[in-house]
Amino acid sequence: YSRIEKNLKDLDSRYQNDDDTDAYFTSKLAILELCRWIEEAMDECITSAYAGRLKHKANRKFIEAKVRRNFGFDYDRNFKPMIVALVGIFGFEKISNGINADVFKRFKDDLDELKDARNSLAPTYTTDATERCDAPSVMIGRLANVRAGLDAYGAALKEYCTEDRYADN
Repeated sequence: YSRIEKNLKDLDSRYQNDDDTDAYFTSKLAILELCRWIEEAMDECITSAYAGRLKHKANRKFIEAKVRRNFGFDYDRNFKPMIVALVGIFGFEKISNGINADVFKRFKDDLDELKDARNSLAPTYTTDATERCDAPSVMIGRLANVRAGLDAYGAALKEYCTEDRYADN
């Protein structure tokens, strides 16, 4: 977290001093960097929840394969299926019901906004600087919301995976 936060702050500082063309590229880089970090952080959220808890090698390999094949950070298409693979749909419901509604809303809304931004920026070749994208300072705010959501899910997953019913797993 501290590395992506520092990178976004560095990009924001650069953005403040860039001309319009360079500011656009700095903004684009901030969005792409944050999205890459979120994808990795989601994977880490899942792997740290089961680390040392899954005793059967086949089960560890199953979850590891799910995480390895995850290429995205959409809540419904990427994050939720990894959680369900780990704890099942009943576990997912229990965990999700325990997440603060405001934290979840900001988390999900920012993921959706970032997905749209990334999808519009990643495959494009820029011929001029007339396109607009959010400044790195906006990404810093989104980072805080996404981190809060990931922290909430990470804590809930670890708690769920360490409950007594898994002690003999």
